[in-house]
Amino acid sequence: MQPQWRDAFRQAYGHEPLYLMATGEEDGSAVLPAFIVRRPFVGPVVCSMPFLDSGGTCGSSERASNKLVQKLVERAAEVGAKFVELRCTTPLDLPITPNLGKVTMVLPLPHDPTDSM
Repeated sequence: MQPQWRDAFRQAYGHEPLYLMATGEEDGSAVLPAFIVRRPFVGPVVCSMPFLDSGGTCGSSERASNKLVQKLVERAAEVGAKFVELRCTTPLDLPITPNLGKVTMVLPLPHDPTDSM
């Protein structure tokens, strides 16, 4: 995610950015853009991309991505977040049961934009 989006989310909605990055030759590298969202009646939650249908980690290895998710959970606890929303399109190998209450529907597009479906 471009840094300009971080600033746009902060200015438009007041969400505090919480961007994490892991680098290292052994574990690979990964990034995880997230925001602290303060919801009325619920309190703070940490969301990997509010207002978007997908988000989560982007990295070169599952190990680096999992480390970032673990760090995000720690940071969420530090700010008193009630829960963490990771809007991933693929399942993660984590020791938690995911909430599958939201779905993403994807429509394949033709390679040639002049083709009709």
